[in-house]
Amino acid sequence: GLVETKHPPSDYKHILTSGNQALASGDWELAKICFEQAHQIADTAETLDGLGMAAWWLDDVDTVFSSRERAYTLFRERGDDNGAARMAIWLAVDSFIYRGAEAISSGWLRRGERCLGAIEYPSLEHGLMMVASGYLALESHDIGTARSASLEGQEISRQLGLVDLEMLSIALYGLVRVSEGAVDEGMRLLDEAVTASMAGEVTDPDAVVTCCCYLFYACERVRDYDRAIQWCETIKRLCQRWSYRSMFSVCRTHYAGVLIWRGNWEEAERELSESTAELLAGRAGWALEGLVRTGELRLRQGRFSEAESLFEQAAAHPKSLVGMAELAYERGETQSSIDLLARFLRRVSEDERTERVSALERMVRVCLDAGDADRARDALGELEGIARILTNDPISASLALAQGLVARATGDMEAARLSFEDAVDLYSRSQAPFETADARLELADVLGQSGRHSAAVEEVREALSTSERLGAASLESRARRELQELLATAGTQAGEVQLLPGMTRRESEILALIALGRTNQEIAAELFLSIRTVERHVSSIYQKLGATGASARALATSFALRHAVATPPERA
Repeated sequence: GLVETKHPPSDYKHILTSGNQALASGDWELAKICFEQAHQIADTAETLDGLGMAAWWLDDVDTVFSSRERAYTLFRERGDDNGAARMAIWLAVDSFIYRGAEAISSGWLRRGERCLGAIEYPSLEHGLMMVASGYLALESHDIGTARSASLEGQEISRQLGLVDLEMLSIALYGLVRVSEGAVDEGMRLLDEAVTASMAGEVTDPDAVVTCCCYLFYACERVRDYDRAIQWCETIKRLCQRWSYRSMFSVCRTHYAGVLIWRGNWEEAERELSESTAELLAGRAGWALEGLVRTGELRLRQGRFSEAESLFEQAAAHPKSLVGMAELAYERGETQSSIDLLARFLRRVSEDERTERVSALERMVRVCLDAGDADRARDALGELEGIARILTNDPISASLALAQGLVARATGDMEAARLSFEDAVDLYSRSQAPFETADARLELADVLGQSGRHSAAVEEVREALSTSERLGAASLESRARRELQELLATAGTQAGEVQLLPGMTRRESEILALIALGRTNQEIAAELFLSIRTVERHVSSIYQKLGATGASARALATSFALRHAVATPPERA
């Protein structure tokens, strides 16, 4: 059985030393074995502290909690407030990242604070409390608490000369400043922390990887995706070097967000599937991001039921509200969409500017569709304020799109056209094919309303081609509807027949009507032909296209839309 003693035998001390050395070198398996052997000899807080740390690196969740909870009790029993505070701080973070249990996490933070009340300030444990509470605050979008905690952490670390703690605090503060919109200042701080980490000044591998991750998150928040990809590769190498499997999975989750933006959806699917499954099995709190991102991908793919299920699973994550709002909008539930977006914006502080951009852009669109122009202008006003601070192409593109939506709603088609053209150019330059295609469809609508049907059709055809390549079913359906509307107002009704590749004049005429959704009977009536004549032409069209069976009419429609050429502008 276990021996409880204040004076354990010498072999215990030797094994404990070996365990600490294994921890320092990153040999987590050996460290765990050593601490387990030491624990068989003596039930001490130090043994359980080491065992909990080794298990943490190995994602042995049960051992993490049982070891640290027992160590906390033993530290408390012997009056070691420093040790007890340290265990409470770790357990607060553990409860969040492993189980997503925010209430339990908060409870452990309070226990840690009570222990700290008996310790002379400043101490290592005071600094750890600042880093942990700042991280948890940032995760819950409490930017004010995160800011003050990271600043106090820096002050404590400098007084004590603790470089690891100082760099973690600086990196956290840098991410806070970027989130608030002070991008240059925040990036400089993050660069400093990461440089110290990569140069060997930071010795704790968790601190090294965390500093790099904060820089990656900052890049992602301001949509600096080129830089994000570069840092993701660095973080992956560090995680592999230290066998930090969970952080590697988190990194892959965020990398998938970049891949979705870039249109590499198959690769994003693989990254999300593998990383989220691994996190769900170990660190549930960190898995929510992956569930939300997978939901966002399903939305783009038009797989709405799957998206809804994923957002429900990730309900504790604020961005699930934005996903549910987008889903409601796609289903025509505009008021529900507005309510969900408003809820997200209430939940995320106005100081956390980078997190609000996508919700504000959506709010403009949805409010305009609902006829709430005042609310749309309010959202646009905040978005314009953020864009003055964050001056990169993706943010500018988001603003340009929103400005175009408002201009069109007020009837200023020229201003709308210019804004949508800017959005197309900026999104294209940012390598965002889905967003570019979406902006093209908005531009096409304005061009069509202005009588510029040929230019409108070209924009829709580009959007249709992109949506088909991506597998963006909802966007593809929207592009097809818009092409049909353009055809209905241009060529056929104006008496113009647009010759399609490989088709006769009459076949082109019939194909155009097929694309508009007409039945053979309706085509016959519209063109004053017999139904048999129409059927003969349709059969010829199918033969030329190699279309057979139930999908033949859909293929003919796709061909007509893809190759449609609207009436020239002067005839429109």
